[in-house]
Amino acid sequence: MDNLIGIVLLFAISMIAIVIVLSSAIPAVNSATKSSEIKSAETAMRFIKNAVDDVIKEGAGSSRTISLVAPTGFETIPEENSIVYSTQVDFEVLQYLSRKYVGGILYISGNNVNCFETGENGDGSTDIVIENNMLRAAFSKTVKTTPLQPINTKNAIISVKEKSGNITINFVNTSVYVNNFSSSAGTGYSEISKLGRNMPFCQVHFFINSTATYDLYYKLYSGADFIVAEVKNIR
Repeated sequence: MDNLIGIVLLFAISMIAIVIVLSSAIPAVNSATKSSEIKSAETAMRFIKNAVDDVIKEGAGSSRTISLVAPTGFETIPEENSIVYSTQVDFEVLQYLSRKYVGGILYISGNNVNCFETGENGDGSTDIVIENNMLRAAFSKTVKTTPLQPINTKNAIISVKEKSGNITINFVNTSVYVNNFSSSAGTGYSEISKLGRNMPFCQVHFFINSTATYDLYYKLYSGADFIVAEVKNIR
């Protein structure tokens, strides 16, 4: 039977594997050279994507070893299952603080997202916070231990603050379930995939071991006034 995934929040759901980040630069750089570098990065990204697609089609046991020449600025982020190319430009390739998804590549202009840990709700515990110019969202932190600690997605999101109107929503229930309601609670942990400031996006990861085992991801992008939620690796 197909897995049924429920999220008790109005979030957009998408899958991101490859990212190109573009941000404005000071001082100015040669636009022709930068345009050539970006095209080279796009070509390398598509080459990687085609190899990944071939492995997916061929199924278990399939693998690929590839060689390519790419400009500097590439970074692999295993925690986010992504390959990122970042560069700074002094001309508009994409409207600042916007995103577009073309041919399996996500383009992001801007890097104003901060990912950090702090005490957000005054209860004395450490929380996970992701923040850009539009939103500040706090998530409950459950440390990864052996054995895993109890966890409940009902309490995953503590609050979201909309900055322009200075409005904060404190959540009562943010449950996520797979197949049945009991899968919203179990054992697991939560974490920021990559701590840092002035980033193109932040990702919060919850691992849930319940009647179903799955990974839950929340992402905030530069300039976005919404949070993306994804459920992956259901087993």
